Amino acid sequence: NSQGGSSDDIWSQWSEVGDGQGQSVMAQFLSRLSGFSSDGVAVPAGFLKRLLAVAMESPSGKNAVLQLIRAGGEQMRNVKRVDELSLQANVSSAPLELLINEADVVTSLRSTLDTEQNQANEGSFFEKSCVLSSLLSVSVLDWPFKLKNPRLACFTELPHFPRPSGDSVNSLQVHIQTGLRSVQKLVHGALKKILVKKPDDRESVLAWLSTLLCLNQLRAAAQFRGQKPDAMLASDGFMINSSAVMLRFCEPFFTSISSDKL
Repeated sequence: NSQGGSSDDIWSQWSEVGDGQGQSVMAQFLSRLSGFSSDGVAVPAGFLKRLLAVAMESPSGKNAVLQLIRAGGEQMRNVKRVDELSLQANVSSAPLELLINEADVVTSLRSTLDTEQNQANEGSFFEKSCVLSSLLSVSVLDWPFKLKNPRLACFTELPHFPRPSGDSVNSLQVHIQTGLRSVQKLVHGALKKILVKKPDDRESVLAWLSTLLCLNQLRAAAQFRGQKPDAMLASDGFMINSSAVMLRFCEPFFTSISSDKL
């Protein structure tokens, strides 16, 4: 664009699309990225690399790429039933892994973590606004808990509910946990990419995690146990996922003495 006009900025136009339509466009791109789109169109690896390189040249382009990551998380967070989470995680994780494996995206993520760490003023900020919020918010812990919630129908539909067999409960539990672990693995992978890229980048991740924990430390207070978290704090599901991600960084220390450590 020789004129540099904003009317030709495809990234800002994408970001300005309405929520519903914007999510649909991003979901379609993610499906094409994984090669499983309904129209059979696929995004070749070479084209993706070139597209990301061009996107990183402008703030709106960087934002559009980060919105793709959020959109992938929204796909998993908005499943109609929690027993569909594992299937949706299989569909959404592949294109997101392709994105976070690209060096340009890792650099953009690191920069975004720095910005978020400086902007955060309350615990709920991370759940509402951070680039990984939609992924870390994937949860089966709805508040308030309502047995008639359609998302939880998989429990009430178990044979012989409310006294289902142990095998039925365990099978459903494993299915849900598989989906949650896929999400946690994805976030861990994204943060690890930043940690191992350059020694100086480690501080970005550690400072971001430290701020997340410090601003949510009131959750440990007795008055919040078993109650709905304060509006200024992140939810149970968000903190459980965040804790699980941090525990994954400890795995090399207690699962194998031969694995490379960070």
